[in-house]
Amino acid sequence: MNDNLTLPADVQNKLADNWAATVDDVRSATVDAGRDANDVTIVGVTKYVDEALTAGLVRCGCHDLGENRPQVLWRKAEAFAGADDLSATRWHAIGHLQTNKVRRVLRYGVTIHSIDSQRLLEAVARESLAATRVTNCLLEINISGDLSKTGLVPDVAMDLLQRYCHAAGIKITGLMAMAFMAFSGIQL
Repeated sequence: MNDNLTLPADVQNKLADNWAATVDDVRSATVDAGRDANDVTIVGVTKYVDEALTAGLVRCGCHDLGENRPQVLWRKAEAFAGADDLSATRWHAIGHLQTNKVRRVLRYGVTIHSIDSQRLLEAVARESLAATRVTNCLLEINISGDLSKTGLVPDVAMDLLQRYCHAAGIKITGLMAMAFMAFSGIQL
Protein backbone atom coordinates (compact mmCIF):
# COMPACT_ATOMS: atom_id res chain seq x y z
CA MET A 1 0.00 0.00 0.00
CA ASN A 2 1.33 3.46 -0.90
CA ASP A 3 2.18 5.28 2.35
CA ASN A 4 1.27 8.60 0.71
CA LEU A 5 -2.29 7.33 0.38
CA THR A 6 -2.64 5.97 3.92
CA LEU A 7 -4.23 7.72 6.88
CA PRO A 8 -3.51 7.16 10.56
CA ALA A 9 -5.95 4.58 11.99
CA ASP A 10 -7.80 7.09 14.18
CA VAL A 11 -8.41 9.42 11.22
CA GLN A 12 -9.51 6.53 8.99
CA ASN A 13 -11.91 5.30 11.69
CA LYS A 14 -13.44 8.78 12.14
CA LEU A 15 -13.83 9.10 8.38
CA ALA A 16 -15.52 5.67 8.26
CA ASP A 17 -17.94 6.70 11.01
CA ASN A 18 -18.79 9.95 9.19
CA TRP A 19 -19.27 8.11 5.89
CA ALA A 20 -21.57 5.52 7.51
CA ALA A 21 -23.65 8.30 9.09
CA THR A 22 -23.93 10.10 5.74
CA VAL A 23 -25.02 6.91 3.97
CA ASP A 24 -27.63 6.27 6.68
CA ASP A 25 -28.96 9.85 6.43
CA VAL A 26 -29.25 9.66 2.63
CA ARG A 27 -30.92 6.24 2.74
CA SER A 28 -33.45 7.48 5.31
CA ALA A 29 -34.24 10.60 3.29
CA THR A 30 -34.57 8.54 0.12
CA VAL A 31 -36.95 6.04 1.71
CA ASP A 32 -38.93 8.88 3.31
CA ALA A 33 -39.33 10.38 -0.15
CA GLY A 34 -40.73 7.08 -1.43
CA ARG A 35 -37.73 6.28 -3.60
CA ASP A 36 -35.49 3.24 -3.82
CA ALA A 37 -32.27 3.97 -1.92
CA ASN A 38 -30.33 2.02 -4.55
CA ASP A 39 -31.27 4.65 -7.14
CA VAL A 40 -29.21 7.33 -5.37
CA THR A 41 -25.49 7.80 -5.89
CA ILE A 42 -23.59 9.79 -3.29
CA VAL A 43 -20.70 11.68 -4.84
CA GLY A 44 -18.04 12.61 -2.31
CA VAL A 45 -16.70 16.01 -3.27
CA THR A 46 -13.03 16.10 -2.36
CA LYS A 47 -12.32 19.71 -3.27
CA TYR A 48 -9.34 21.02 -1.24
CA VAL A 49 -8.69 17.54 0.23
CA ASP A 50 -5.35 15.79 -0.26
CA GLU A 51 -4.83 12.40 -1.89
CA ALA A 52 -4.56 10.47 1.41
CA LEU A 53 -7.89 11.72 2.76
CA THR A 54 -9.51 11.16 -0.62
CA ALA A 55 -8.15 7.58 -0.70
CA GLY A 56 -9.45 7.10 2.84
CA LEU A 57 -12.93 8.07 1.71
CA VAL A 58 -12.79 5.47 -1.09
CA ARG A 59 -11.66 2.85 1.41
CA CYS A 60 -14.76 3.66 3.48
CA GLY A 61 -16.96 2.78 0.50
CA CYS A 62 -17.39 6.08 -1.36
CA HIS A 63 -16.42 5.07 -4.89
CA ASP A 64 -17.81 8.15 -6.65
CA LEU A 65 -15.59 11.20 -6.21
CA GLY A 66 -16.16 14.71 -7.52
CA GLU A 67 -13.42 17.20 -8.23
CA ASN A 68 -13.89 20.84 -9.10
CA ARG A 69 -10.59 21.37 -10.94
CA PRO A 70 -9.51 19.06 -13.77
CA GLN A 71 -5.82 19.25 -12.80
CA VAL A 72 -6.61 17.97 -9.30
CA LEU A 73 -8.78 15.17 -10.70
CA TRP A 74 -5.90 14.13 -12.99
CA ARG A 75 -3.40 14.16 -10.13
CA LYS A 76 -5.60 12.07 -7.84
CA ALA A 77 -6.63 9.62 -10.56
CA GLU A 78 -2.99 9.07 -11.49
CA ALA A 79 -2.02 8.60 -7.82
CA PHE A 80 -4.79 6.02 -7.42
CA ALA A 81 -3.93 4.13 -10.63
CA GLY A 82 -1.42 1.78 -9.00
CA ALA A 83 -3.48 0.96 -5.91
CA ASP A 84 -5.77 -2.07 -6.33
CA ASP A 85 -8.16 -0.94 -3.59
CA LEU A 86 -8.63 2.46 -5.28
CA SER A 87 -8.93 1.33 -8.90
CA ALA A 88 -12.75 1.15 -8.82
CA THR A 89 -13.04 4.89 -8.18
CA ARG A 90 -15.51 6.63 -10.49
CA TRP A 91 -14.56 10.25 -11.15
CA HIS A 92 -16.95 13.17 -11.58
CA ALA A 93 -15.83 16.50 -13.05
CA ILE A 94 -18.07 18.94 -11.18
CA GLY A 95 -16.49 22.31 -11.94
CA HIS A 96 -16.25 24.46 -15.02
CA LEU A 97 -14.48 22.57 -17.79
CA GLN A 98 -12.63 24.31 -20.60
CA THR A 99 -12.78 22.65 -24.01
CA ASN A 100 -8.98 22.39 -24.19
CA LYS A 101 -9.05 20.07 -21.14
CA VAL A 102 -11.75 17.70 -22.39
CA ARG A 103 -9.47 15.13 -24.04
CA ARG A 104 -7.32 14.67 -20.97
CA VAL A 105 -10.20 14.52 -18.49
CA LEU A 106 -11.93 11.85 -20.59
CA ARG A 107 -8.95 9.51 -20.01
CA TYR A 108 -10.34 8.89 -16.53
CA GLY A 109 -13.84 7.83 -17.61
CA VAL A 110 -15.46 10.80 -15.90
CA THR A 111 -19.04 11.87 -15.64
CA ILE A 112 -19.13 15.58 -16.48
CA HIS A 113 -21.57 17.53 -14.31
CA SER A 114 -20.95 20.96 -15.80
CA ILE A 115 -21.88 21.11 -19.48
CA ASP A 116 -22.56 24.83 -19.71
CA SER A 117 -22.45 25.45 -23.47
CA GLN A 118 -23.17 23.83 -26.81
CA ARG A 119 -19.49 24.24 -27.68
CA LEU A 120 -18.43 22.17 -24.65
CA LEU A 121 -21.08 19.51 -25.30
CA GLU A 122 -19.89 19.17 -28.90
CA ALA A 123 -16.24 18.96 -27.78
CA VAL A 124 -17.08 16.18 -25.32
CA ALA A 125 -19.02 14.30 -28.01
CA ARG A 126 -16.20 14.69 -30.54
CA GLU A 127 -13.45 13.61 -28.12
CA SER A 128 -15.55 10.74 -26.78
CA LEU A 129 -16.11 9.43 -30.30
CA ALA A 130 -12.39 9.69 -31.04
CA ALA A 131 -11.71 7.65 -27.88
CA THR A 132 -14.53 5.19 -28.75
CA ARG A 133 -16.39 5.80 -25.55
CA VAL A 134 -19.66 7.30 -24.35
CA THR A 135 -19.38 10.01 -21.72
CA ASN A 136 -22.17 10.63 -19.23
CA CYS A 137 -22.97 14.35 -19.00
CA LEU A 138 -25.20 16.60 -16.96
CA LEU A 139 -26.34 19.93 -18.35
CA GLU A 140 -25.54 22.73 -15.91
CA ILE A 141 -28.53 25.03 -15.50
CA ASN A 142 -28.27 28.59 -14.21
CA ILE A 143 -31.58 28.70 -12.36
CA SER A 144 -30.72 31.77 -10.33
CA GLY A 145 -30.56 34.11 -13.32
CA ASP A 146 -27.30 35.52 -11.90
CA LEU A 147 -25.26 36.52 -14.97
CA SER A 148 -22.00 36.11 -13.04
CA LYS A 149 -22.69 32.37 -12.65
CA THR A 150 -22.06 29.72 -15.28
CA GLY A 151 -24.74 27.48 -16.70
CA LEU A 152 -27.32 27.36 -19.41
CA VAL A 153 -30.54 29.28 -19.24
CA PRO A 154 -33.45 26.82 -19.07
CA ASP A 155 -34.67 27.43 -22.65
CA VAL A 156 -31.22 26.80 -24.13
CA ALA A 157 -30.82 23.69 -21.97
CA MET A 158 -34.12 22.29 -23.27
CA ASP A 159 -33.01 22.97 -26.84
CA LEU A 160 -29.67 21.19 -26.30
CA LEU A 161 -31.37 18.31 -24.55
CA GLN A 162 -33.73 17.80 -27.48
CA ARG A 163 -31.01 18.16 -30.14
CA TYR A 164 -28.35 16.04 -28.43
CA CYS A 165 -30.36 13.44 -26.52
CA HIS A 166 -29.30 10.74 -28.99
CA ALA A 167 -25.93 12.16 -30.07
CA ALA A 168 -23.07 9.73 -30.52
CA GLY A 169 -20.32 9.83 -27.90
CA ILE A 170 -22.39 11.37 -25.11
CA LYS A 171 -25.29 10.43 -22.91
CA ILE A 172 -27.11 13.27 -21.16
CA THR A 173 -28.05 11.66 -17.86
CA GLY A 174 -29.45 14.63 -15.99
CA LEU A 175 -29.27 18.23 -14.94
CA MET A 176 -27.06 20.02 -12.44
CA ALA A 177 -28.29 23.26 -10.92
CA MET A 178 -27.29 25.42 -8.01
CA ALA A 179 -29.29 28.36 -6.80
CA PHE A 180 -28.03 31.49 -5.15
CA MET A 181 -30.10 32.65 -2.23
CA ALA A 182 -29.63 35.70 -0.07
CA PHE A 183 -31.37 36.57 3.18
CA SER A 184 -30.59 39.87 4.88
CA GLY A 185 -27.35 40.12 2.98
CA ILE A 186 -26.18 36.64 3.98
CA GLN A 187 -25.36 34.26 1.17
CA LEU A 188 -26.42 30.65 1.62
